[in-house]
Amino acid sequence: MSGKLLAGSATVPLVRHWSVIDDWFSRRGVPHFIVDYNARTDIWTRAYPWLFVAAALVGLNALELEDWSGWQNLAVAVGVVALLVASQAALNGLRRRPLSARPERVDVAELAMFVVIPVLPSVALAQWGDALTSLVEMAALVTL
Repeated sequence: MSGKLLAGSATVPLVRHWSVIDDWFSRRGVPHFIVDYNARTDIWTRAYPWLFVAAALVGLNALELEDWSGWQNLAVAVGVVALLVASQAALNGLRRRPLSARPERVDVAELAMFVVIPVLPSVALAQWGDALTSLVEMAALVTL
């Protein structure tokens, strides 16, 4: 059809119809059917800041509010955030991006970071139940 679509007896540019169809899908909350749609660039990049916040909050499972002092809990909380920031900077460095840049494309490495990093503080503190809880929570969040 070479870029044209028959509409009655007249031909209409195909690109115009695709944008109308794309808008229709987007308004109905199903952008998955859009031409050239890619979750790595269209969804995960927008969800990235929220995944970062969720990973930090899940990492706080390592806190022991009843048994530790406020300073000890604060140190663990700062450690969780520092670990996430350092992991993000390391991924950016490996991909030759500025260290503090948000990714333009989210791949398996970034998603794995959000699943694994929140578990590490609990593992380091031998809190195996909390580690398993963190792993399940983040795995569920990333797969939904």
